Amino acid sequence: MWVWGVTPDGLPASAVVPLDRDGITVVDDWDGFGQQASGSGTTHFANTPALATEVSVAGTEPPPRLALGAFLQLYLTAVIVGNLEAARDDAVATLQARTRNITHGSAELPRHEPVLLAQTGDIAAKAYAARSIVLDVASYLDEADVVLSAGRFDTGVGATAGRKAAEAKVVVDRLALDAATALFEVGGASATRRGTNLDRHWRNIRTLASHNPTRLKAQVIGDHLVNAAVLPDNTYF
Repeated sequence: MWVWGVTPDGLPASAVVPLDRDGITVVDDWDGFGQQASGSGTTHFANTPALATEVSVAGTEPPPRLALGAFLQLYLTAVIVGNLEAARDDAVATLQARTRNITHGSAELPRHEPVLLAQTGDIAAKAYAARSIVLDVASYLDEADVVLSAGRFDTGVGATAGRKAAEAKVVVDRLALDAATALFEVGGASATRRGTNLDRHWRNIRTLASHNPTRLKAQVIGDHLVNAAVLPDNTYF
């Protein structure tokens, strides 16, 4: 488990400790309709020790939190991309398995129906675009890691990475939610059966995307570009 705090001098510090360490109690109290397997919820620490090799403390001049925030936010966006790609795969499998087309369709089998093929292709295109966006932002994080690790904190790479990660979230959230909804256009009414569990993609994406509201990120990005407003230097942007 990755735990964050500050030193008595106010410097950011973190530690990675195993969950079986004495004093750690994980409470399975997450009741969101998505993200069920994430382990989200309450964790209690009671005099839990951390080894020196597990602790990392920032230098006397801590790096911008925007850089860390960019990593955390992009991580969530990458998980959304994984859900989107799973929805794409289920769209393909669902269409291949369907044996009855709607009465006024233009093909005998759904797998040959142009409308459904186009819908599946659109979902695949959204998945590809979302993955490409995340990988592009990762390159900005790589650059920030090199520069900040060298102690050069005034170059603006942290802010650039933060903005790119925010821009990615604004777009990827929309792509993913649209695609997860379109999955039911491909599968028809039978796709809503509980046994198929196809709604898990939308639920997981919606829950992950809700952690930090997209509309607030878009407003901040616009204010930054138009009015040169300073980006929030925190781990939530």
